[in-house]
Amino acid sequence: MSIWRTCIYSLTLTLVGAAAPAGPAAGAPRIISLSPHITELLFAAGAGDSVVGVDDSSDYPAAVAGVARVGEVEALDVEGLLKLKPTLIVLWDSGTPARRKAELER
Repeated sequence: MSIWRTCIYSLTLTLVGAAAPAGPAAGAPRIISLSPHITELLFAAGAGDSVVGVDDSSDYPAAVAGVARVGEVEALDVEGLLKLKPTLIVLWDSGTPARRKAELER
């Protein structure tokens, strides 16, 4: 996990942790990416299997084609996002409005 932190912090991304799903041990993270460049970096870092949702503009790498879409930062499908039960949401700090970040933190 430390390589992820180094990668994420160096890119000045904001991580929004969601409540872990109820039940036994959480296991692997369930990641939602809200920016195409973040999606690409997550897959490049080997976290593609943990990505359960992406923004509508994420189209690379090809493996992202089968991942659920949650809309764009300005028009998120919040219900669809919650159904994916994310444990981690990764977003572009300076590209995401403060009100949206606050909503996701809630």
